[in-house]
Amino acid sequence: MIIIFLAHCTNPERKKDSTHDRTELVPEPDKNLREEYEKKQDISEITQTLNTFFMNYKSRLETVNMNLLSKDLATLITQAIAKEKSEALKTANGSDPTEKPILLEGDIFTSEYEGAEQFVLDSIIVEGEMARAILEFKNSKFKLNWFDEVVLIKQERWLIDNVVFKSSTPEYPSTKAILEAFISHKD
Repeated sequence: MIIIFLAHCTNPERKKDSTHDRTELVPEPDKNLREEYEKKQDISEITQTLNTFFMNYKSRLETVNMNLLSKDLATLITQAIAKEKSEALKTANGSDPTEKPILLEGDIFTSEYEGAEQFVLDSIIVEGEMARAILEFKNSKFKLNWFDEVVLIKQERWLIDNVVFKSSTPEYPSTKAILEAFISHKD
């Protein structure tokens, strides 16, 4: 009977892949195929997130699907909803209860106040854990067509982190800028 103990084996053909923080054998013949597959998966998930969000969002905070937003953006939405409720209560209990409370008005997820009736995904660029999607929005009632850029980040899955406004010259450059200004607004 022969017993062989292998105390420590080293393979000179191993290397550290710093982008994925793992050790892999060299060469990896299917690495390009794997990366192409992962990119297609990312684009598919991003497309699904955008479609689900914009098909269901109706230009009101109450219709925002918080599960499709980054933690940062969801926190801003929650703070804005609380501010609207606080302002409505303050106005109702104030000296002139018929006065209009401070509210977020108009569509905050597109650069046009009236909002969109339709959207078409124009392009997606994935850069690591961040992606930028260009969407073309349409509002036939007001005869408007425009493009905005949706910024997504990967937090376990792809989530909307901001919308950068590309149409005309909006008062604020993005969804987050609108929310931050509203939340910090003092009478």
